[in-house]
Amino acid sequence: MSVGLFRYDRDIKISDSKLVLSENISTENFYENIWSKAAKECDSKLFKDDSEFTVQQIDLVIDDLRKQLNWCEKNLNVGTHDYVYMNSRIIHIIKILDKERNKEGHPFYIF
Repeated sequence: MSVGLFRYDRDIKISDSKLVLSENISTENFYENIWSKAAKECDSKLFKDDSEFTVQQIDLVIDDLRKQLNWCEKNLNVGTHDYVYMNSRIIHIIKILDKERNKEGHPFYIF
């Protein structure tokens, strides 16, 4: 299993809603053991498991991600698999969110 960033074309509760964005954040194991610790220690408000945010909140989400990137650099050994994995995922997700910034629509979900 994994934790991902998702967006649908309409309310997620509507049975025929279609997935329009699906981006892996990390494996569930990595998220539970490392990423959730970073989110908690960084006091992340929006970029954490079981959250929902809108296009208007993307800047706040990117702020959360930058704090988590800083946490990664301070708490994981540079060059290790965990460091490279988390660092590259955060940078990639920031790029994805930058592309979504101008697309109005339904919220983003992390689960």
